[in-house]
Amino acid sequence: MTGLVVALGVVGLGGLGAVVRLVLARWGNEAVGGWPAGTLVANVGAAFALGVIHGQFGDLGTAIGVGLLGALSTWSTLALEVMDRIRSGRWTTAASYLATTLVVGVAAAWLGLQL
Repeated sequence: MTGLVVALGVVGLGGLGAVVRLVLARWGNEAVGGWPAGTLVANVGAAFALGVIHGQFGDLGTAIGVGLLGALSTWSTLALEVMDRIRSGRWTTAASYLATTLVVGVAAAWLGLQL
């Protein structure tokens, strides 16, 4: 694929990833004991999928990884959600959410790499 085709793939798939992310956020945030479950699902799912496609599919894998999965997952939202909980005095929720996201996300990426 040419650079332009890859860039257009990133744009198109990025739009799709952003819409999926919005749906998950509206569906799941605050649904599970004060945890932003939508963000957790998006980040862990994207980590798993990126593990699966890593190093495969050439330019298509790049477009999927950067576009779709890059837009689906979000470190900045995770950081903001953790800080919101800290600022409201929910330290335990903040720490458990952050730790769970990191541990489960890394495990999901590892699992994806094994496939």
